[in-house]
Amino acid sequence: MSRNKLVLGLGSLAVIFAFFAVHFDSAGIFGSRVAVSADQVAVTTLIEKYRRPSTIPYPDENPYTKAKFELGQALYFDPRLSKSNGISCATCHNPSFSWGDGLPLGVGHGSGVLGRRSPTILNAAWGEVFMWDGRFGTLEEQALGPIGAGAEMAMKLEDCSRKLLNITGCSKQRSVTKKSPSTVLPRRLRPMSVPWLAASLRSIVGPLAMKPR
Repeated sequence: MSRNKLVLGLGSLAVIFAFFAVHFDSAGIFGSRVAVSADQVAVTTLIEKYRRPSTIPYPDENPYTKAKFELGQALYFDPRLSKSNGISCATCHNPSFSWGDGLPLGVGHGSGVLGRRSPTILNAAWGEVFMWDGRFGTLEEQALGPIGAGAEMAMKLEDCSRKLLNITGCSKQRSVTKKSPSTVLPRRLRPMSVPWLAASLRSIVGPLAMKPR
């Protein structure tokens, strides 16, 4: 009798297991493991497609030099690039706020509220268009925009050029710029230290160590 009960119990378990196996499979439970795997492959492929390059790109007309980078970095934090001597590039693109300013709208010359928020400049080295409306195609052009804009830094570019030559360090680096291929930049980009600022902007990247190329 006990043997028959054992056989009956094992048979019942087999039927129950078969039922649940069919039920779960029809619900896609087992198949979902395949789907998750496919999703993981898709995500990995997407990550690889948009993975940041291992080197920072510098254009032929504005190649990297250590002196150019160091001066550009200093000018980035220098409020003397503005008419009021109170606004620097870092005012709106502060490293403490992920290279933005943490405000819903930017603040410019005379504490005026701007019409748009200040975007992060992190990884701008790989940008293809710049400014909210995409009107600039290079960082060299973009570096001039906020400085000359009346609502932002409000500095006339010709005045900025004269001011820069009186700033300690800029006059010494003037010869570096003259000897650099960056002198082939369009004339509208030559009045000031645009190559220096652009070199500094390109260095603002994510946490991975980067090397210029």
